[in-house]
Amino acid sequence: MFGTTSGLADAWGSPWPTYPYRNGALTQLEFPAGKTVLALYPGTTCFYEAQVIQPPSKRKKENDYLLQFVDDEESGQPQKAVGQAFVLNFPGH
Repeated sequence: MFGTTSGLADAWGSPWPTYPYRNGALTQLEFPAGKTVLALYPGTTCFYEAQVIQPPSKRKKENDYLLQFVDDEESGQPQKAVGQAFVLNFPGH
């Protein structure tokens, strides 16, 4: 049934996206281009603010986002690919 979710993220206020189900199958949600998120900075164990440049569905490799991290943007560093599992909603953004 469309519109039902796992419920855990809503109930606990988790930053993880919810995953809607359609006809018993999991339909993965993704953050759109332009969305501000928190993402694991490559090569570290820290999450930083970033903007989605391309979501996984728009990339050849379906499991990653192309992101521009805020501090990298100011220093002119290139956009970075981050696995979908390491990109979180940034509440209030």
